[in-house]
Order: sequence, then structure tokens, then C-alpha cells
Amino acid sequence: MTKVTFKSNNESKTTDFGLAVARITKKISLKRIEKDFNEHNKLLFVFDNSEKLQEITEAYWNHNLQVDALEIQNNTKLLKNRLKEELRNG
Repeated sequence: MTKVTFKSNNESKTTDFGLAVARITKKISLKRIEKDFNEHNKLLFVFDNSEKLQEITEAYWNHNLQVDALEIQNNTKLLKNRLKEELRNG
């Protein structure tokens, strides 16, 4: 399964749930969740693009990101709940 990350000057979008949780755990605010119009069954997690976000993303993909395990677990539950709300509300 391919994980997609899109970057623009102002935003960074990813379909990778684990990366989204890692970013949230490192105190990067999730701006919104939107449908991926190229892939009808996928959602994009949208964050404001910043140097800190890019450093976190690079560390994540290089297996160097240090995070608290309990925070990851809690943020995973929170993001799953937010996804359920988004899907319910359309």
C-alpha cells in the first residue's frame, strides 16, 4: 500500500495515518481532513507546512522520531474518533 504525502508552500497533506498521528503527537495541529479526489476511498490529513513539520516527517520516515508511546496511543484513539465524526457528518 502506497502512502502519499503532498507538499505545497502552505500545506502538507498525507494519506498516512501513522504519520498524521506522529505529527499530532509532536504538537503539529491537524488543520482538516479532506477526501482525496484521486482515490475515492482515501482521506487526506492536512497540516500547515513548516520547517518543524518537515523535520518531523523526515525523522518519521528515517525511523528516528522519538515519541512517547502512551501519547501515540491516545492520539491514535483521538484521530480515529475524529475520522468517525468526519465520516458521519459527510
